[in-house]
Amino acid sequence: MRKFDLVITVSLLLILATGCSTKSAPEGSATPTIGAVDLTPGMIEPGVGIKEVKLGATQAEVEPVLGPPTSQDVNEFVEGQIYLLYHSKGIELTLQDDKVQVITLHAKSGEWSAYTGGTVEGVGVGSTSEEIMAALGTPDEKADQSLTYGKKGLRFRFAQDRAKGARAETLSLVIPE
Repeated sequence: MRKFDLVITVSLLLILATGCSTKSAPEGSATPTIGAVDLTPGMIEPGVGIKEVKLGATQAEVEPVLGPPTSQDVNEFVEGQIYLLYHSKGIELTLQDDKVQVITLHAKSGEWSAYTGGTVEGVGVGSTSEEIMAALGTPDEKADQSLTYGKKGLRFRFAQDRAKGARAETLSLVIPE
């Protein structure tokens, strides 16, 4: 029963973090186009974290490395859940009960700077779905605006239909299934 609860909790966190981190363009306006990002391979370790922060780290462990967040939000629907937003670094952290549960990396868009780290295969935010699938193989799930590698703990989201050449707007790292 515990494993089932963990799967449900992680799934809920991923859905909430993804929804929180993606802003829709105002009605009638064009969806922003995400450009290619010059990535530094090896800064993202699927299922573990990024060079700066590991999944499971506490806020006290995060702040000496990243500094204070640009802003911090509380999820009013999930007790003990907060978001630490580092706009200039392209990093968003979802903490549950003071532990990093989701690391969401952003491409340049609005107030967000691009996170320029990539996996050892060289993919990250700003990569196309073709580049991602060539590097990581067939995803566990794919939709018009997402590719999910649940066993690796990665989820790429696209602002536009990925089949039309869109680039990844965000990359979320979670504990692998």
